[in-house]
Amino acid sequence: MTAVNINNILPPVFFEVFVGVLFVAMVLGLLYDALGGRKLAYFRAERRMMLSASGNAQGKQAGVAGVVGRALVTNLATSRELAKCGASRRASHELMLWGFILSVIVVVVKVFAYPSVSPVLPSSVLGILLNLGGLLVLVGGLWYLWLRVNVSHEGNSVFRVTRADMFILSLLANAVLGFVVEGADLSGSVLATEVALGLYLPVTAFMFFSVPWSKFSHMFYKGAYAIQREIDRERGVSRLPTPSEDSYIKE
Repeated sequence: MTAVNINNILPPVFFEVFVGVLFVAMVLGLLYDALGGRKLAYFRAERRMMLSASGNAQGKQAGVAGVVGRALVTNLATSRELAKCGASRRASHELMLWGFILSVIVVVVKVFAYPSVSPVLPSSVLGILLNLGGLLVLVGGLWYLWLRVNVSHEGNSVFRVTRADMFILSLLANAVLGFVVEGADLSGSVLATEVALGLYLPVTAFMFFSVPWSKFSHMFYKGAYAIQREIDRERGVSRLPTPSEDSYIKE
């Protein structure tokens, strides 16, 4: 059975434009959420208060690259901000985080470096990596949802859908539909592939266009806060507000 080759349904330039639009939507959403939601103003006010309380202490000065590298390795790469949430939740976030990052990298490389090659590449290196990213997202996302509905673990008597769940659900739907598109393409059915794409593309767009109202942006907030915190610690400021402590982004 011959694969359909999605490029015969939608030209490569469509996917280039689509990815570009998603990137712009993500950036604008982050700016709107940070500025319109006053999150940036809140953090800057808290930081000024902390600096004032510490007497604007100046400690040893490390290179910015070294500080950023340390924050990436010791904090972001291991989701240290979630340590107090328990090993299970931290592990589920790690799987989703790295699955998402891997998937994004593969898609960007495929769309812009190999535009003429079919998006469905199950036997190629890119295809294997993309499927691995989707699998990590599914395992981590389903694990996270299990912890959310397991009220004994969460310590709540009633399960409530939160902003965090909107992003997780759209991410899971994106991963599932990615596998559906791949299966439809490999089946050789043009109709099935068109239907699968008709579901996959809107769900993907929703995930990026809903940044101001979901927890998507918190990946960036936590990263920026962790880096800034490491820089300030070098200057003698021992404690700054963190994403896991601020009430406006609690799950």
